[in-house]
Amino acid sequence: VYIRLDQPQRALDTYLTASESFPADISSLLGTARVYDMLNDGEAAIASYKKVLSIDASNAEAIACLAAHFFYFDQPEVALRFYQRLLQMGIVNAELWNNLGLCCFHAGQYDICLGCFERALLQAEDESMA
Repeated sequence: VYIRLDQPQRALDTYLTASESFPADISSLLGTARVYDMLNDGEAAIASYKKVLSIDASNAEAIACLAAHFFYFDQPEVALRFYQRLLQMGIVNAELWNNLGLCCFHAGQYDICLGCFERALLQAEDESMA
């Protein structure tokens, strides 16, 4: 509710209070990480996503956000491992294949990146995605 009222600090305080009361609650940790992302506090958001993964190692949102973080902070090899983990979990879509292709390209694995981009095109549901 506080997010919709454009009060991210209050939302953050609410999520942090919930996280202290229920330390194993993933939804409050994810909410905390999202608010930190909104406030452009990347380090705190990453710490929250890592806490989520320490509780639930198969949380797709946390894995994807960590992968994006590592990609944009010039560590495509690490991001590639996170994206491959999503594939192993059975998540297959055009965005994931495109991100895999970009990671392979920036990591210098050119032979793999073309196959990833081809699969992304095959997975695309409409022409605007392709």
